[in-house]
This record gives sequence, structure tokens and C-alpha cells, in this order.
Amino acid sequence: MQKQTIEYLIDDGYTHWNNAERVGEIGIELESRTRLDLSRKFLRRALYLNPTGRPEWYMFLAYACFRDARRMDEDGESALTEGIEKTNSAVIKANYIAFMEDEQAAEEMISEAHMSKDLSVQYTLASSLNWRGRAEESLETFRKAAANTAENEFPICIEDYPFTLAWAKAKGQDIDLEAESLPVLDRLIAHNPLVYRYRAIKMQNYQVLKDWPRVQETCHEILEIMPDEETTMLALGIALEQQERQDEALMWYSRAIGAKPSFARARLNISKIYEKREQLDAAEDYLRQIPQANPEYTFGGIFLSIFLQRHKRHDEALRSFEDAYSRLKTHEKSWVEQFPEGKELLKMSEEA
Repeated sequence: MQKQTIEYLIDDGYTHWNNAERVGEIGIELESRTRLDLSRKFLRRALYLNPTGRPEWYMFLAYACFRDARRMDEDGESALTEGIEKTNSAVIKANYIAFMEDEQAAEEMISEAHMSKDLSVQYTLASSLNWRGRAEESLETFRKAAANTAENEFPICIEDYPFTLAWAKAKGQDIDLEAESLPVLDRLIAHNPLVYRYRAIKMQNYQVLKDWPRVQETCHEILEIMPDEETTMLALGIALEQQERQDEALMWYSRAIGAKPSFARARLNISKIYEKREQLDAAEDYLRQIPQANPEYTFGGIFLSIFLQRHKRHDEALRSFEDAYSRLKTHEKSWVEQFPEGKELLKMSEEA
């Protein structure tokens, strides 16, 4: 089996530059592997070649914009509205529901989507309902769609079903992932073993179950096919850390940084291990690397501030905090208060 490295996907995309199907497929895969600039490039090429053929290309192009740290939300919304204008796709409309601010318009589109017998519309609608905070309606819609899906059918957004089940389980709902979620993922992986997001959701299911040996096993299965997949290396490090195997965890976090030098989360996890070991200089060094390695990851400054505050370096902590906090998006700022030190720094900043 050909190793699905990022380099291979890029080369294969350019080799098939005039093949809309292959270029679109690679664009979707690169989005799931957080190569967002490249994903947008290939998806836009696929849409240039065939603007009406595949509604999911517009959806993944939108995701590649929404997930970008550079505040590309308007570009993401434009991708969806362009898709609706060019294709009149009920699937894209169902996807757009997740991002609509006009409640009345959203309700009208939800009612329309509920009436559709297209399974792709139903799975997409269910996902959008979850994003809108309507968890019970979302699960009910997913389960109805699943009950009508044959073993050999793979509608658009079917993978959002096991993803949402794991999310709901993590939120405390009584869901049997072994019975309801994992069989769907095994079917998806058997159907297309080279799709990263199917395997990643399976890995996330085991993380929710805190089944760390099976997280390890799934990570190694992914890395056998995608040996440069840094998010999987991070997950493997976390699984090892949960089993008190810190040295092995440090090795995999370091490999993740080697695979993607801008990877902030791996540096954060390394820093936490060194802080637990009271190797504070090393812990601080990894935190201070983040702005140089990934200037767009503004939370890096927040984590550095929290670290400094925790170790009584209040003036430095406040300076770092105010700089980082000023660059957060509005919805990100509320996240800071989840940390006692973050709430304390916010209060200090307001009083100053």
C-alpha cells in the first residue's frame, strides 16, 4: 500500500491537476490533516474544473477556511453560499444551517431539510443541528438516518454520526460506542482505508472510552499508512502519558514537532511533562518556542501567561496575557476563564 504522506498527496495532486475527482479527494484529505492552505488550493482547482459535480467540495472548502487561525470565516461562508448558488444542493443548504445567525431563516431551512428523503441531507442536517446546540434533535436525526442506511451505502457526512456519538458520550450521555459508533467506523474504514478522518474518529472514540491500549493500537495503524501524521503522534503520546510512560510520550511529541514544526499542541504537552518534573526552565522554553514556530496560535501566549502566573511571576504573566488576550476572537475569550489562573489574569488586567 502506498504510504499516504503529505508529500505524496501533494505530488499526486499536481500529477492529476486536470482530474477534478482526484484533486477534490486530495483537497478533502488535506483539510482533515490540517494542511489548510493546500486543501483550499486543491479544492478550488476541483471546483474550477467541475463547479457543480460534488457538493462536499464546497463544504470542505468552507471547513478549510473556518478552521484557519487567520479569521477566514467570511471566506468559509462565501464558499457555502457560492455552492448553493451554483448547485442548489440540498446538502450544502443543510450544512449552511450550522452557521446561520438568522434564527427564523434557519428554522425554515431545518424544516425543509427534515422533509428530505436524501440520506446525505439527513446526516448533514443532523450534524448542523448539533453545532447549533440542539443535541437531542441531532442524535434523533442521526439515528433515523442510520436506520435507513444500507451496509453498502455511504452518504455524505455519515462519519459525523460516530463523531457526534463520541462527543455526546464525552458530555456524559449514556451511549454505547462499542455497539452504535465503532461498527459504523469499521465499515467506513473497510470501504476506504486511506481516508484519515475515519480512522481519526475511531481513535477519538477510544479516547472518550479512555481505552488507552486501543488508542495506541489505532494510532499505530494510522502511522503505518500515514507515517507523517502529527496529530496521531500527539494522540499516541497522550495515550502513553496516560499509562505513566512519560519518556515514550516525550519521544512521540517530539516526533510530532519534527513532522510539523509549527505544531503548538505538542510543545504544550512537552511543557506540561517538564513542569510536572519540576524542570521549569525546559517547560518555559517549550512555551516560548510557540510564538516563533506558530505566530498565529494566539493561545500560546495565554498558556505562557498561565505558566508564569502559576510560578509567581505576576508582572511577566500580565504583560504576556494582555498581548495574547487582545488578539483572541470574541468567542475565544470566554475560554480563558476556564482556567483559575486565566480568570485571575483577566481580573488583574481589568483592574490595571
